[in-house]
Amino acid sequence: MTTEEDSRLSKEDEEWVKAVSQLAIQIGRKLSAIHFLREGEQDRISYRLAEVANIGANIAARTVPRLLVADGPDLQDTAVDLLWDLREMKEAIASMEADIERLMNHLNP
Repeated sequence: MTTEEDSRLSKEDEEWVKAVSQLAIQIGRKLSAIHFLREGEQDRISYRLAEVANIGANIAARTVPRLLVADGPDLQDTAVDLLWDLREMKEAIASMEADIERLMNHLNP
């Protein structure tokens, strides 16, 4: 049985969700402005692209600097964090790749 406290997001997770959501809204507006409105594709691209951008920003701002100064167990933990981030990024890219190709074709008829 989970308590209300267990089901709440951590502050870091809340910030992640907020950043991805805000960027996804901006991306969605841009896609709407260029009339790329296929049902489902716009939302998928908006969310996944925002997710990739935030993962990349996290790697650049946090993971790589930690990697440069870490040693021993901290270096191992940092390498694991990097691997998970890259796997998440790869999954997000793969899930929107066909939609991005359709977007490219839409923009370059």
